[in-house]
Amino acid sequence: MIIRRYQPSDRPRLLEITAEVFGPVAIVGLIEQQFGLRNGVPWQECKQAEVAAEIAAHPPGTFVAEVEGEPVGYVTTELDRQTLTGHVHNVAVAADHQGKGVAKAILDAALDYFQAEGMIYSQIETLTCNERGQAFYPRLGYREVGRKIYYFMRIADRRRI
Repeated sequence: MIIRRYQPSDRPRLLEITAEVFGPVAIVGLIEQQFGLRNGVPWQECKQAEVAAEIAAHPPGTFVAEVEGEPVGYVTTELDRQTLTGHVHNVAVAADHQGKGVAKAILDAALDYFQAEGMIYSQIETLTCNERGQAFYPRLGYREVGRKIYYFMRIADRRRI
C-alpha cells in the first residue's frame, strides 16, 4: 500500500468508495432512511457532491491509499490557519480493504500534512452510530469534546408553537 496525494484521475474511484461505504454513517443516509429520497436525489449523490466539493476546495489536503495501482481509501482535509487547526472531513476505505490499516495510514498522512503546514491541532467528527470511528479516533489521540445533535423535518410537518 502506498499513500499519496490526490490526482484528478482518482475522482471517479473516490466517489465510488464514498457511495459504497458511507450509507450507515452519513447524516444524508440516515435522513434518507427516515424520510426517503429528498427531491428524488439518493443519499449517495448528496455525499458524493460533498466529497467532490471538499476535494475541489483543498486538493493538496486529500490523500489516497493505493493498492496495486487502485485507490482503496482517502481522506479529505482543510486547514484553518487562524486557529492552526487541521480539519479532517471525510475518511473512507473500500469495504474489502477495511481492517487492514488503511484508515490509520491515510490519517497519519493527513496529520503529517497538518504538522508540516504549521497546524497545532486536528479536529475530526463522527456520528454516534459510527461505532468504529468512535473506537478508532481515540486510539490515534483524539479526545471527545462534545456531541452534536442533527434535527431534520419536512417543512409541511412544522408545528407552530
